[in-house]
Amino acid sequence: MKCEKQGGEEVPPDFYDRALRIPLYRRYHINRFRSMCKLIGDVSGLAMLDVGCDGGTFTEHMVKSCKPSFTAALDLDFKAISYAKAKRPIAEFLVADGLRLPFRDEAFELVTIMEVLEHVHEPKSMLKEAYRVLRKGGLLVALVPNEKSKLYRVVWPVWTKFRGRVWSDKHVVEFDEEVFKELV
Repeated sequence: MKCEKQGGEEVPPDFYDRALRIPLYRRYHINRFRSMCKLIGDVSGLAMLDVGCDGGTFTEHMVKSCKPSFTAALDLDFKAISYAKAKRPIAEFLVADGLRLPFRDEAFELVTIMEVLEHVHEPKSMLKEAYRVLRKGGLLVALVPNEKSKLYRVVWPVWTKFRGRVWSDKHVVEFDEEVFKELV
């Protein structure tokens, strides 16, 4: 994953695949994936766009669980997209900027932006662009960490110190419930 603000190491394309081998991390993310699928529901026959897909871990889960008829997924990181294409032939993966989506207006019924907005300086512009490619009546699902939650304030420093050093200094916008509500 490439962030607008690069700090420390670059996040490797297989980061989430490797992390999912750790039982606690796997349980957390699998529960999150299931929650997203329940929220979204069956989208068979519909077109989906995943903005900021990294190596495609979430994209793959969404395709297998929600069954869209067409899925496009993009990231700024060439290595991440190369990895996703090689490992997951389930979507049209492309290197592109979420601030300038290479799609016509109203091209998708579902757009996901999962844990990406905190990595960009202009999250409002990214959401505006996502709405541009979203069909009227479509669903936009965005997930950001609540950085003021007690759990986040305990877990994040420990995570970045021991397992997630690559994430140090990667968040350029700090979200909490109030900030996110203002954004959307």
